[in-house]
Amino acid sequence: MTAPVGFGSIGRRWGPFGNMKKTETLNLRVSKEFKRRLQEEAKKEHRSVTNYLEFALTGLWERRVSTAEDAELSKKKTRS
Repeated sequence: MTAPVGFGSIGRRWGPFGNMKKTETLNLRVSKEFKRRLQEEAKKEHRSVTNYLEFALTGLWERRVSTAEDAELSKKKTRS
């Protein structure tokens, strides 16, 4: 049995990055307002800030891939 891919629904914990051991550190310099908003949004979703960022970015990347795949299919249909 394989783990679900992606973070498409609330509550899913596994994805292309979610089930990997976390060994790297990332430090960001952000404004006070950005940090406050990030913490607020993470809290609304009952997530840590790290998990919220992973969730949000993975979702964005998946939508971009999906959009690119849709565009490629449209091109192929137009050529046929």
